[in-house]
Amino acid sequence: MQVKTYVGRSATEVMGRIKAELGTDAIILGTKTVTKDDGSWVEIMAARETPLPPQAPKTPAAEPTDLLAPTATAPGDAAALRAEWELLRRHLMAVLKPGLDTTMLSPRHRALLDTLEREGVEDSVRLSLAERFRTAPTEPILSVLQGLTPVRPWWSSPWPGRVHLFAGPSGCGTSSVILRLALHLKRTQPQTRVLLAHAAGNQGRLVLRHYAELSGIAFCDALREGWPAPKDFDCLLVDASPATLDALPAPLAQEALLHAVLAPLFSEAQTRAFMQRFLGPRTASIVWTKLDEACNFGQIVNQAVRTQLPVSLVSVGAEIKNTLAAPSARDLWRLVLRHELPHPNPA
Repeated sequence: MQVKTYVGRSATEVMGRIKAELGTDAIILGTKTVTKDDGSWVEIMAARETPLPPQAPKTPAAEPTDLLAPTATAPGDAAALRAEWELLRRHLMAVLKPGLDTTMLSPRHRALLDTLEREGVEDSVRLSLAERFRTAPTEPILSVLQGLTPVRPWWSSPWPGRVHLFAGPSGCGTSSVILRLALHLKRTQPQTRVLLAHAAGNQGRLVLRHYAELSGIAFCDALREGWPAPKDFDCLLVDASPATLDALPAPLAQEALLHAVLAPLFSEAQTRAFMQRFLGPRTASIVWTKLDEACNFGQIVNQAVRTQLPVSLVSVGAEIKNTLAAPSARDLWRLVLRHELPHPNPA
């Protein structure tokens, strides 16, 4: 297990260093802002369950075979190490949590931490918040909280590229998300040629095709009919799986971004396992669905802190129209703390 604390001027800078040194599988144990004489600094403690494979030494061109030595960890060993690290992390939190002294915090700070605990926010996040409130008691609470949950609303921050893959655990409503998004784009950007593609096996294929035909939106079954040519669309929305990116033709893969579709009513373990497979350099955002069916929303905070991925969309309700919203950070915290559902944007 590798554990290291990184300090930098911004969370973006620090996360870049963490990914460069520990890889995309790094786990965030805690974050806090430290005030020094020269200003504020961001301090993030990160860990990696398994050591990074050792880099092969540079060798002359005449000896290329040395570069082929296997360095990957066997799948069974990786699973065992991951389970061992998770057990160690739980024991560590069990030791630290009783030492969380909130008597020095103001009543509103203590009430906030209690609410976050009931919502299922991880102990490491609450410990980090308690330390920050202790060192900066007058800092506005909302600005601290919004710093934990990055957002990039789809409507106000257009994503680069034309190819967007959406994938999530079974039952999260991935097909509904891309159909809702396509309807919104059709209404707000009628000149945009939107194409829906299905590439996630048989699940959701017939439903997506049916609603696409009813809505007058172009549809493509990529696994049976082949992938469309770039000239055929302005925006390609794909009902995908984490492995779909590897199957994309090169012209489409160069523009592709992945968006994780998650639901807060799924278990923390299931969500964490999916994100461990899904995270990569092309992963761009998180879409939260089924908000009206959940009883708490701590996972939204946990995933934001763990992955540093922005939330781009949320969906509320089972209807196809008028159930999709592009929230702000304030909207997310109203959801977490007050259970106020974001107001959908009319489709």
